Amino acid sequence: MNYNKPEPLSLTGNLVENLRVFRESYDIYMEETGLATTNNETKVSILLHFVGKEGLGLYNTFVFETPEDSKKIDSVIEAFEDYCKPIKNILHARNVFYKRYQKENESIEEFFSAGKTLFEDSEFGSEDETVLRDKIVMDTTDANTRNRLIEKGDVTLNEAVEALRIAEVQCRELEQMQLDEEAGNVVGVVQLKKEVGNVIEKTTKIDGSKYKIDDDNLKTEYVIKNVISILNKITPENKESLTEDFNALLIDSHEHLETIIDIVFEKAIEE
Repeated sequence: MNYNKPEPLSLTGNLVENLRVFRESYDIYMEETGLATTNNETKVSILLHFVGKEGLGLYNTFVFETPEDSKKIDSVIEAFEDYCKPIKNILHARNVFYKRYQKENESIEEFFSAGKTLFEDSEFGSEDETVLRDKIVMDTTDANTRNRLIEKGDVTLNEAVEALRIAEVQCRELEQMQLDEEAGNVVGVVQLKKEVGNVIEKTTKIDGSKYKIDDDNLKTEYVIKNVISILNKITPENKESLTEDFNALLIDSHEHLETIIDIVFEKAIEE
């Protein structure tokens, strides 16, 4: 009975595809002829018979861990696969990484995920995590948070990403607040206060003197003092009750919210 014999392995062009086609033809031939159950040495001999002159010459250049591995079909195929797989262009990968920036309307989560993938593909190594941190900070579209992080100094990657996440939520809610105010509607303020309150996870002593308070507006002064008081008192044990106190505050203007965001932001990056 005549069987379709594998064509010799071509070592020009797309080597990965060439090896795939050769391997597939070889496997089919071995199954059809009943040779798939023979010993390793016989399988290797048959493969080398069909692989062609160039393939046989390549086989003779392989360095195996032990002499016995040169007669094991799995080790031989692995050696051909290692040779045929494309050589990674690290310089190109890093060029793509360095040129990546946060796109318009792209969330910080999406930007960070894309940057992390390109970082790993560029093989910087986990010890060079500061490279990814610098990329996220320098190429974010959030200029205000970028400047704050730079002024802060030596922040970690996680701290930088968390600060940008918080700022993104606050920016989104500020925009909603402005829309509500323009429409004469402050219904969304209660939900806004809850979302800002959710970022209060740890305790930090806050210096209230650095935040500008309008002396002519007693209501503003009252709100700011209470926010600072809550943040200075908060602990894991009383966080729930103090968060309720925070949500009960009357935050009904854009100016109130901007000042409170500054206070909460400082807490986030300092922690």
